[in-house]
Amino acid sequence: MSNRLRSFEDRRDRIITGTDASHEELLARIGRDYYLHNHSKVDIARRFGISRFQVARYLEEARALGIVRIDVRFPEAVSGPDPQQLAAELGVGRVRISPTALMTAAPGRPSAGVRPGS
Repeated sequence: MSNRLRSFEDRRDRIITGTDASHEELLARIGRDYYLHNHSKVDIARRFGISRFQVARYLEEARALGIVRIDVRFPEAVSGPDPQQLAAELGVGRVRISPTALMTAAPGRPSAGVRPGS
């Protein structure tokens, strides 16, 4: 990238954010405003002095670079085994699945009475 183009991008980032923030910081700010603060693309565009199409492009770029990550977690009841499929695989008419301490523990933390590695 030429020095002239780089200096233009640096100036543009300073104009958009009002600081010497890097392009990555700009992407993070836009991602935060959109995904965490639920601001519309139009509102974000006004705030940063850019078009809503640029906001959309920056959001895509932020996701592609890993600056913004979206994590969807299903409730245990939805993500657990399918009783009908399990019954078919076991060759039985019906299966009842009961939650255990391991199923109800917070992810990454064992519940009371369960020792790691047991």
